[in-house]
Amino acid sequence: MRRTRSACLTAVVAAAASLSLAAPARAVPEAAPCTPAVDAGTESGMGRVLDLMDGLRESGHSRAEIDAALADLACMTRVSTTTDEPVSARAAALPVAPVDVTAPSVYVITEVDGRDRWVAITEWSWRTVPTYPMTGNQGIATWFSSGVNPIVQVVHHSGHTSQFPGVSREDASDLNNHGVSFLMAPRTSATDLNVARGMSSLVFEGRDGCADPTVTSSYSHSFGSTSISAIDISADGQEVHWTGEDGRAQSTGPATRVAGVCS
Repeated sequence: MRRTRSACLTAVVAAAASLSLAAPARAVPEAAPCTPAVDAGTESGMGRVLDLMDGLRESGHSRAEIDAALADLACMTRVSTTTDEPVSARAAALPVAPVDVTAPSVYVITEVDGRDRWVAITEWSWRTVPTYPMTGNQGIATWFSSGVNPIVQVVHHSGHTSQFPGVSREDASDLNNHGVSFLMAPRTSATDLNVARGMSSLVFEGRDGCADPTVTSSYSHSFGSTSISAIDISADGQEVHWTGEDGRAQSTGPATRVAGVCS
């Protein structure tokens, strides 16, 4: 027998009603909010984050494993993606330092007074230990293409071996709305260097509405009679103040982009 559209609709409604009476729909539980064991938005907390990262990368853990550990420790979520931004002409004109510099990794770490807080972390590693002795400051700088509000800055560095244990510091060479730079005095033995590897971090919030900034980092290497007196950060990037024309080298890593940094 052919049923009318009205009869079919009546049957569907009746079936739905009987199902709802027999087995009420169960609400899907919401995921529990993440509770950090460490507040990465403080100097001490960020120091612990960098210590953890240092130990994990030294023992050969993958980037995915490190990110999972950061999520467990400090509720950190990676939000940056690499870009193909070219190296600035100023940096490209210098000899390349024998240092590998990563693209900055940017993570969301927390919300304070309704505003998201992020951290940008850059890693570096010397490929070979320079000849002993080594003189002149070394510098690490990170800059943003649009303005941010800096909250906390920490640099962590160590040797390739236990000869130079890890050290964390907060005294920046420059810190402003476009990034941060640090100067580090090198100590060298015949087999190791106290800045052989390390990480620079800047906790920040958005500024002046919303933007999708690129983030770039560079390691500046001085040697011989040349040193670095300061590294200034601006909207145009970094300006390294060298004390001489010789004994200069620099390695600039790939840029990353962060979407939706809002104040």
